[in-house]
Amino acid sequence: MKQKRQRKRILKHLTEQAKDLGITDLYTGNDRRIEFQWLMAHLPSAVQGHYIDDGTYSYIGRNTSWFSDGIVDNLLKKLTYGFWWKQPETIGASDWIQIAHLAFPKHSVPQLQDKVCRQIPDHLSNPAFTSLAADYSDTLSETSKLDALIVLPHESVRSAKTEQRLLKEGNEYERCGIKRHPRSESGLPEGAAHMAEVSARVPFELLLSGLKPECCIIGDVSSALLTARWLRPQLSVVCLAEQRNSLTDLMRKIGIKVKSL
Repeated sequence: MKQKRQRKRILKHLTEQAKDLGITDLYTGNDRRIEFQWLMAHLPSAVQGHYIDDGTYSYIGRNTSWFSDGIVDNLLKKLTYGFWWKQPETIGASDWIQIAHLAFPKHSVPQLQDKVCRQIPDHLSNPAFTSLAADYSDTLSETSKLDALIVLPHESVRSAKTEQRLLKEGNEYERCGIKRHPRSESGLPEGAAHMAEVSARVPFELLLSGLKPECCIIGDVSSALLTARWLRPQLSVVCLAEQRNSLTDLMRKIGIKVKSL
């Protein structure tokens, strides 16, 4: 009960803030969020809902069950939150969303194709972004010399086979850098000592802005490769995958080279 009262206070406060600001457009990366749906239900009907590309669900969808999700979970949410709740078939597909902002609009799931789809612009040349990049000028100066960059997955999800295959692919290039996962707790894998380590704390988007056009991005099946293809479409991007799936199919469609482990 205490948690429920606290949630009500937060939602009421959000509504008051939104009304005071005269909000006309509301953006979300997940229209299943109670805060987003609450505001859309309690603000004037003229307010437009916008979905911002989440990176994976936009293109491969979200596996749902017509019974457990479409009926049971939907009913429970309505009884818990209110009958204004709208259960999306996949992320971004609820009736609260009118406009979808996507990196690859042509490849989005059919449910998003029914929305007004807009291409997310390339903001790498935006003054705010270049100003931020200036804070990492030393790192970007070094990465600009790389012929390839390995984006290493977190150790909890990568196998020894994946690790060694990534290193082998990177060894094909004269100057190869390697970037650990931001939350990685281990050092570089054995066999990577000769590679240039790129600080894991530097945002991947910033690194992309400093890579030379001939650089190759190497990684496993991850949204980081989608980001690379979106922000720097001229770069060569290679994905190493154990098996074919809906995400590797998408990667092939947008020009990422998928290789089997």
